[in-house]
Amino acid sequence: MPEPQEKWSADLCGGRLQTFLWEHHKDLGERLVRVWTPPGWEAGQAVKALWLNDGQNLFRDEDAFGGACWGVAGTVAHLIAARSIPPIVVLGIDHTGRMRRTH
Repeated sequence: MPEPQEKWSADLCGGRLQTFLWEHHKDLGERLVRVWTPPGWEAGQAVKALWLNDGQNLFRDEDAFGGACWGVAGTVAHLIAARSIPPIVVLGIDHTGRMRRTH
């Protein structure tokens, strides 16, 4: 498996975004998985995870279909800071595009 790529920007609200390719089914090929970790998260630290579809739309405008992301990092970071939820990581699985045309 290739090394994850890491990005940081203000739209990630102090968190980190890593991406990696995941081959989940031989007929569907690879999917890009985006993993956002909250500020202060350390590798190996156990936290709950939120899995979301359409990962390309979750975090960054430049990756989102239509050019406007859904602001997931900001929402989750705000909820964590307000102690409304415990620290979590967010995993977004990109759609294949191909499946969108067939369903």
